[in-house]
Amino acid sequence: MKNIKIIFAYDGSDFFGYQAQTDKKTVQGSIEYAIKKVTGKDVRLMSAGRTDKGVHAENQVANFFTDSNIPAKAYK
Repeated sequence: MKNIKIIFAYDGSDFFGYQAQTDKKTVQGSIEYAIKKVTGKDVRLMSAGRTDKGVHAENQVANFFTDSNIPAKAYK
């Protein structure tokens, strides 16, 4: 199992905040969806912080665990 750290930025204008919500577009939900499309695996991001609806972020840090065969270096 690999522990992958990601650092990212986003424009929060089109999101209902960072934290995943079942019925709303969120930053966490969008990133988890993208990771699943690449790896074929469900992941759960653990974030160093979160933002409210419409808030932007730079250098946001999160991590996730995966047993995907993709090498850790490939997640750049």
